Amino acid sequence: IQTLKNKESNRTEVLRKTIMQVGGDVHLTEGEMLICRRPIIGTEHSFETYNDHRIAMCIGPLALKLKEVQIRNPEVVAKSYPGFWNDCRKLGFQMDEI
Repeated sequence: IQTLKNKESNRTEVLRKTIMQVGGDVHLTEGEMLICRRPIIGTEHSFETYNDHRIAMCIGPLALKLKEVQIRNPEVVAKSYPGFWNDCRKLGFQMDEI
């Protein structure tokens, strides 16, 4: 958990915010992230990537549980995985053009 703070974004805090945005309850300690409540499914959400490629890639799969997911600045994945969204399409994800 500690190593996630000093990346392109504070990934610990971003993950906490994202999970809470969909109804999860998150508790952080020095070495753990405990999710205490199941996130709400079937709703529409818009997420910020904080200009962090890994945040964009971890938010993408939420589309499996949420009715609709909008990811702001999705092209940020080009830093480490330029074909990420195309590979998601190959797996059956339906999405607008990026």
